[in-house]
Amino acid sequence: MAEKYGFFNSSGGDRVYNAADFAGYFSKLVSNGIFSKTADNLKVAAASGMNLTVQAGSAWIDGYCYENTDPLTLTISTADGVNPRIDRVVLRWSAVDRDPKPCNRNASIFFFCISVIAVTSNMKTGGRLLRTAHKNGRCSVCWAYWI
Repeated sequence: MAEKYGFFNSSGGDRVYNAADFAGYFSKLVSNGIFSKTADNLKVAAASGMNLTVQAGSAWIDGYCYENTDPLTLTISTADGVNPRIDRVVLRWSAVDRDPKPCNRNASIFFFCISVIAVTSNMKTGGRLLRTAHKNGRCSVCWAYWI
C-alpha cells in the first residue's frame, strides 16, 4: 500500500498536485449534492414560454465543485405533437470531455439530476415541474463532514 500526504508548498518542484488530488481530498469531506445555503440554491422554476430558470447556487460531484453565479435560462425543446416526454435538468461531471452527451453514467461521467419536467404533447409553454432537487430523495442536498 502506498502512502500519500498533502497538501504542502512545493520546494524546488518536489510537490506537484493536480485537480484529481484535490477532488479526492474533498470527496472525503463533502458528499455529492447541492449545497443548502439558501432555499433557492440551484432551484429550477418555470419561466416564460418554453424556458426554465436555474437559480444561482453550487453543488459538488465526487469532490469537484460546480457554481452557477447568476440565474441561468434553459429552453425546453419543442414538444412532440402526439407523445409526452420527461426532461431532466442535470449537472454533468466528466473526466473525459466537456461536450454535452446523452445521460450515460460510467466511471468517467457522472450526472446529477436537479429537476425533472413533464413535457405534455403539443405543449406551447413551460412544462410542469415534477420534481426538484429540494423535494425528492432521487436528487439530494450535499453534506459536509467535519472531523
